[in-house]
This record gives sequence, structure tokens and C-alpha cells, in this order.
Amino acid sequence: MRVIDDRGKLFGLINPIDLLALVLVLAVAAGIYLKVHPAGQAQEYATADVLVEAAFIHPETAKAVKVGDRLVANGSFTDARIIDVRVEPALIATTKADGTRLLTRDPFNMDLYATIRGRVALGEPDLRVAGQEVRVGKDDFYLKTQTVQLKAQVLKIDIHED
Repeated sequence: MRVIDDRGKLFGLINPIDLLALVLVLAVAAGIYLKVHPAGQAQEYATADVLVEAAFIHPETAKAVKVGDRLVANGSFTDARIIDVRVEPALIATTKADGTRLLTRDPFNMDLYATIRGRVALGEPDLRVAGQEVRVGKDDFYLKTQTVQLKAQVLKIDIHED
């Protein structure tokens, strides 16, 4: 049996150019896979408690946020849950007759403080809870459950390694 037959095929099976193209495609696919899934790097996870504040909201909206509610992202439930909710009259700054500023409580609107517990990947540059980046001071975290969606600010992050 000849290595290359009279039709130019290796062992009578495949054209050498086709074989080269196939090997190239497989090498590129393997390279992409290894770039996305690095070998030997196990992801380390921990539990994070994230305190968020949704300021100046309607009292009925505040009542709708419940301990135990699961957060939603991209149309699916996430592993994050609300573990604590605290509601207080909203803080507002007013000006007195003499021109001095006064920090007082609003008689109607509420400030909602919710603690969310979820899993975070410690090896990533961005901590993510419920599919959203969390950083102290980030003011566009969406507290989104099956029945409520509020824009909130991240106030505190506590990481508990498992």
C-alpha cells in the first residue's frame, strides 16, 4: 500500500490539503476552548452578604420587598436571596427660614435597606451577585425579584469564605 495513491490521497482516504485544513480547524478550536476554560485553575467561591439601599421609595413598594425573595436576572431566578429588610422614613435635606440646612425624615417616602446573600467567584476581578457587578458605592444595582424592581446603591459587602 502506497502512502499517497494515484488520486493524491493519503492512504487512499483523504487529500493532504484537506487533512491540513482539518488539523488547523481543530487546533484553533482547542486554543479557543483553553482560553475560555484554562486548565488547572479551579474557581474558588464564597458567600457574600451585600447591603443595598433603595432611597426615597413609595411605602407600598417597600412593603413588597420580603425576606426570602429570590433575585432574578435575565429572566431566571438566581442563587441570591434577600435575607434581611429594614425600612425607615426617608432622609431629606431641607432649608430652614434662616438659610441653614437641616437633615430630617420625610413623612411619607421610605428608605429601604436590604441584605442580599449570594455566591461570588473570588478569582474574578469583578464580584457578581445575582448576575450583577457589586462594589461599594455602585449606585445602579437593581434589586429585582419576581414582583419588585428597585434601583439601589451598594453600601457594604461582607465575604464569608466557605
